[in-house]
Amino acid sequence: MLSHCVGTLEHLDVIDNSIERMKEAGIVEDAVSPYSANLVVVAKKDELGRPVTPRITIDFRGINAITYKDTFPLPHIQDCLRTLDRATYMSVIDLSNSVMKRRFVSIV
Repeated sequence: MLSHCVGTLEHLDVIDNSIERMKEAGIVEDAVSPYSANLVVVAKKDELGRPVTPRITIDFRGINAITYKDTFPLPHIQDCLRTLDRATYMSVIDLSNSVMKRRFVSIV
């Protein structure tokens, strides 16, 4: 049974199944940390906006409350978009679960 779960008992099987799949794929591993975050189950919506598949997400509000904020400002969105005004190609990529599909290699 997971100690950092927020939700009802019916969602525990979704959480357990998702974590087991990620463990088998080598995406996550067991860890104990004071910086752990709660898991929350949300319904992923289809193209029409109807909730279809439950998936786990992470509630980072506790971690965000104790982390230091950056001291430099982010660029204005208009400046970022202005750099694209002469672009030849533009693309839209669906990045849902993309972190789990990428293999990261240490260069150290």
